Parts: sequence; C-alpha cells; structure tokens
Amino acid sequence: MFNKILIVLTFLLATTLPTLSFAHAKIVKTSPENNAILQTSPDKITLSFPEPIQVTTFKLKNDKGETVEVEDGKSLSPTKQINAKPPVLLQGSYSVNWRGLSSDGHPTKGHFNFTIAP
Repeated sequence: MFNKILIVLTFLLATTLPTLSFAHAKIVKTSPENNAILQTSPDKITLSFPEPIQVTTFKLKNDKGETVEVEDGKSLSPTKQINAKPPVLLQGSYSVNWRGLSSDGHPTKGHFNFTIAP
C-alpha cells in the first residue's frame, strides 16, 4: 500500500512541478519585431504579454551602448502591454532590455534588437 501511495505522489509531483516552475510571463510580441530593419524611427516601442505583468525596467540603448531616454516604458500596475515613446532615433542599431514581475510574483526579463537603416 505504501508503495502505491509513493508512486502516486511521485507522479503528481513530476507532472505538476514543471508546470508551476515555468508559469512565468513570456513576451509574445514586440514592435518593432526582433531584428527588424526600419526605414524610419518608430513612434513607439511596444511589449505585449499573454498575462498582466508589472514592467519595472525598460532600457533602450544605441549601438555605442549609450542609454536613450524614452517616455513611459514602465508600469506600476500589471498590464498586458507596455508602450514606450522614444525620441527620433538616428540610423544605427538599438537594443531594448526589460525586466518585470509576472502575475505569479516571479521575476522575468528579456531583450530584442532593431536597426534604423541608412
């Protein structure tokens, strides 16, 4: 009897723990898209998530590693979409790095790149 209980508990743990440990919010869409080559500077930079997330850090950097100031980009309240308004960006490569807290309280982060063509 003890062996049957142990087998059932092992099965339950094996099937539920991976689901719980990977329940963090993953980004589903960015605008511009990762590695996009744009002809003009974007009016806004958007991050979209499948569930509400609190974005605590949003950094835009140019190809020299310098931080480019943006309007907005963070959320005090959980939201499924973040919009940041950059200044007019010159030609070159840019990277967006973000961090946040998913609805389950776990930290999450990501990055993507885009280029403004000459």
